[in-house]
Amino acid sequence: MARLLHRLGSFCARRRLLVIAVWALLVIGIGATVSAVGAQTNNDLSLPGTDSQEAKDLLADRFPPQQNGVNPIVFDVDTGTLTDDDHRQAVTASVKAMREVPHVYSVTNPTSSSGQTAGLLAKDQQTAFAPVLLDIGSGDLTEAEAQRVLDATEPAQRAGITVAAGGSIGSTLSTEGTETSEVVGIVAAMVILSLVLGSLVAMGLPIVTAVVGLGVALSVVGLVGHAVGIPSSGPTLATMIGLGVGIDYALFLITRHQDNLRTGMPVVDSVAQTVATSGSAVVFAG
Repeated sequence: MARLLHRLGSFCARRRLLVIAVWALLVIGIGATVSAVGAQTNNDLSLPGTDSQEAKDLLADRFPPQQNGVNPIVFDVDTGTLTDDDHRQAVTASVKAMREVPHVYSVTNPTSSSGQTAGLLAKDQQTAFAPVLLDIGSGDLTEAEAQRVLDATEPAQRAGITVAAGGSIGSTLSTEGTETSEVVGIVAAMVILSLVLGSLVAMGLPIVTAVVGLGVALSVVGLVGHAVGIPSSGPTLATMIGLGVGIDYALFLITRHQDNLRTGMPVVDSVAQTVATSGSAVVFAG
């Protein structure tokens, strides 16, 4: 392995412009492909042969909507109660409208007598939730379909009632991403690396390689999702691991390369030896 990595490192150092061009073409090609076909995730996973899968199959056979889980639509007021006439009428109208939305199997009115008996209305009567059952799984629920369910609660919203969606409807409509935390992590890494390595170039290399590798990995995950079921948490997990491990291993290689250069070793030889030694540890660690 070390001999093969030595040759690889030597080739990359001698043909650095070619290697950079190939990586650029790879990033552009995969990025264009993902833009054309889109990334795909699917939370409808199965584990054949397990008790949980057997229970899920039984639910699908006997109680089809229940297998898709309950999607609570929450109603909340700051003043008055949901049992006040105007609020009750608004909630009732919203529930009726939700029942007309495609793929909605059933909705229980939390302000009705049956809803209150089922515990859908809080004791202070200011908060309640309407359990929505769908006839499709979370993996088949599109953002447009989820938005139609939330739009059906317009009567309640017009009456001053705060409405929020949970379950697969809420997660489908959620637009909050991890971009802020990723940017904060990268900035923190830049500051720490610049202090440790004492060079802006050495600081930038681990960041650039980690970001490029992460971009390619996320694109590949999105493409593979068209053929294999990958949960929506997959890209988030890949981002966490990719940034952390990518910067860590790149720093490992750069530190060894800097040590070699301080001894007077030529750049090409230093890169080859670094990839052969530290690179072997990186490959072994996975």
